[in-house]
Amino acid sequence: MQITLNSVSGQKAMVDHVFDELARLEYIVQDARGTMRALQAERHVAQRIVENVRQIHARAADADRAADDVAASVLRAS
Repeated sequence: MQITLNSVSGQKAMVDHVFDELARLEYIVQDARGTMRALQAERHVAQRIVENVRQIHARAADADRAADDVAASVLRAS
């Protein structure tokens, strides 16, 4: 009878340990999911910034070309 109680007690301790580890792992997974969501949001913002910078550069290049065209027209007219 004593051996059986010791065995059951040991098994309970093992099950308790497994449940504690599962709870810890669940917390880590939830934290990792939150981190992934935050990183995805940051990536989205970074992509928008890159696209806006490209548009600004394209507009600046268009403005430079237009200024060059005006300057060339003025030089030809004089």
